[in-house]
Amino acid sequence: MWNVANSTSLSHAQRRRLMNRLANRIDTTGVLRVAAAERRSQLQNRDMAIRRMNRIVQDALRVPKPRKKTRPPKRSIEQRLATKKHRSATKEKRKPVDADE
Repeated sequence: MWNVANSTSLSHAQRRRLMNRLANRIDTTGVLRVAAAERRSQLQNRDMAIRRMNRIVQDALRVPKPRKKTRPPKRSIEQRLATKKHRSATKEKRKPVDADE
């Protein structure tokens, strides 16, 4: 168990980020609980729980890299327009011929 809401080891921004990212794992009092029961030894389970909690907190604190806006390559734009023209011509051929002309 770790009280995220009252932890002095976190800055305000880190605390807010953890509370948002781990909202489904933190209870109403601000406590993050991690349990481990894979081993028969209490000490081994406690160590596993601590490692798991560290990994969860590190993942939650990691700030994702901002996405760089990219433009599609010129070749793909030309290819898309050529395909549209080809499809348009195919559909144009399906129309009935006017008798007036």
